[in-house]
Amino acid sequence: MATSLFTELLTKQAADNASPGANRLDQGVFKAIVVTQNEVGEVFIDPTGQGRVAAYIPSLPGSSPEEPYIFKHASTSSVFSVPDKHGTTILVFFANEGNATEGYWF
Repeated sequence: MATSLFTELLTKQAADNASPGANRLDQGVFKAIVVTQNEVGEVFIDPTGQGRVAAYIPSLPGSSPEEPYIFKHASTSSVFSVPDKHGTTILVFFANEGNATEGYWF
């Protein structure tokens, strides 16, 4: 279930480049809120252990805890601590001119 949910979110992100908030993705670093599970019980934990995190950006139109963005870890090393508590605030950005599929957290 988690693998297909992560895949669904990544596919949606690719389509999100045309969404209302997409034109703001290249405007720097955003505060985002980590989502580990939504209201219907779907779990947003990276099934591959690659350090990806599901989070939404309250300041972006259309961003919600029900359909969060998936962010890769912006690190130069292989040692990092993935925030695993729902509601944790992280900083995120979108590389490659604000491409929705190029989200990174730190």
